[in-house]
Amino acid sequence: MPITRLDRVYSNDMEVRRGKEAWQDSLEVTKTVGEKLRSSLGPAGGYKMITYSRGPQQVVKVTKDAVEITEELGIDSPSAKILAEAAKVQRLQIGDGVCSCILLTRELIDRALELAALGVHPGLILSGYDKALQKALETVESSSFMPDGDGMAASVRSACSGRGWVTGDVAARVIDACRFSTVDGGLDEERIGTLTKRGSGVDSELIDGFVLDAAKLYPSHPAELPEPRVALVSPWLGVKRVETKMKGEGRFQMRVQIGDPSELTELRDEIHSMNMEYVDALASTGANVVVCRQWIGEDIRGELARRGIFQINDIGEQRMRAASKALRGEVVGSLDDLRNAKLGFADKLEVIRYGAEDAVVFRGCASSTLLLRGSASQALDESQRVARSLITVARNSLEDPRMVFGGGSAEIRVSRSVRTSAPKHPGREQLAMERFADAVEAIPAYLAENFGLDALSTLSELRSLHANGFETFGLSAQGCADMSKDKVFDMTRVKRSVLRRAVEVARLMIRVDSTFMISAIPKFHKR
Repeated sequence: MPITRLDRVYSNDMEVRRGKEAWQDSLEVTKTVGEKLRSSLGPAGGYKMITYSRGPQQVVKVTKDAVEITEELGIDSPSAKILAEAAKVQRLQIGDGVCSCILLTRELIDRALELAALGVHPGLILSGYDKALQKALETVESSSFMPDGDGMAASVRSACSGRGWVTGDVAARVIDACRFSTVDGGLDEERIGTLTKRGSGVDSELIDGFVLDAAKLYPSHPAELPEPRVALVSPWLGVKRVETKMKGEGRFQMRVQIGDPSELTELRDEIHSMNMEYVDALASTGANVVVCRQWIGEDIRGELARRGIFQINDIGEQRMRAASKALRGEVVGSLDDLRNAKLGFADKLEVIRYGAEDAVVFRGCASSTLLLRGSASQALDESQRVARSLITVARNSLEDPRMVFGGGSAEIRVSRSVRTSAPKHPGREQLAMERFADAVEAIPAYLAENFGLDALSTLSELRSLHANGFETFGLSAQGCADMSKDKVFDMTRVKRSVLRRAVEVARLMIRVDSTFMISAIPKFHKR
């Protein structure tokens, strides 16, 4: 007799949710994330303190970064993971608008559920959202303008507004670093490094050079080295200690049989001879500095120090890639490649002490480093996150310097434009377009709440101003104000990305009609 009931086919560890129940789950998750983020939106938004235990250590984070908040909420849900990934992509590609993107996604799903309760099919809702999105993008394009003066500086200052730990001094240093790293009209982000050090208050310094947060391996290493020739090595330098495993375990099957002490001496001599091959290969290149991504063996470290070769090890893959670009050297992966390696170079190597810690600086190379100081580790982490986001904003401003008026002004224009065009579309898609306009208007409403204003009356006043031709007006701490006079702008690329990504994530969640939650995957299904 054929099996017809799916619950007899599925695993007992699987929970299935369908239709409106699956939608309700997505809505509840996005509402939860949105409730946590809405008070962090805008320059007056608040910070969140997140604490959890990592073994015996208590981790404390103080941030208003939407990516950090969504990742650390601890919500075990597929929808939460989708929102977190969307937030990461927004920050990585654009650098700003992450909170707005998640909040708009939340509003779009909320409105979609309202329409579903009225009997509107999800396909019609998505079709209406797509048409509203096209109209919204057209409105953003038509309201864009070129900023007066330095567009990159205006974009960076706009993106860092409300970041309490990021002062104007930090923003100025970021702008200087971006100008230094601009090549052929484009910004190479890997040429800008960030370094955090403990200090009094929050301060910044722009270092002309590439900085590695590492100390001298030997006191005999010089504090300054003119015209360093740098060998960039990726693998572990040296013969690793043989690991003792049970028979049949391990990647390679090998046996070392030692019958008397003389054979042990021969083994040690052979290992030493193999290590000296690395030293001879490094010396033959003419390098006087070795930078290794992994560890350098103790035997090799001692011999290199005796030959007067400066050493830096265990810098990690990301810093190694940055070192290769800054020093214009080639990273080698084997002993044979080392003999024909292209060395990196700089004008000078310096060992500089910041507080109680050392750092190695390569001067006169194609790189700059932003040094951030702070009295608390949480302040340093937040400053570093914001600095990297500002660098991404600067890169985007060079590619597209156009701006729109901020403070919710652009959202009101988009909302009015979509509402005006909605009646031109017959059928239930018109309802979806109107709900889209409502969702976009929620962003300035949240801004008003965070400024301490009455959201309903302030939003009504702002709508009235735009309807009477004052389309440059937006929200400030004092209420409605002219954004052109206050010089409050947002990047056009940020607004476009927020609209596109929010609709994309909402479409993904609305299309889901079933959720399969499996607590344990069978072994044969794993790779």
